[in-house]
Amino acid sequence: LVKNIKEKKISSEEITKSFVVRSEKSKSL
Repeated sequence: LVKNIKEKKISSEEITKSFVVRSEKSKSL
């Protein structure tokens, strides 16, 4: 269960990271 929660946290961090990168790219465009 704890491992599952950690994986979910990591995946949400990855989503946030990719979202930030995308917004940075659109800003530069």
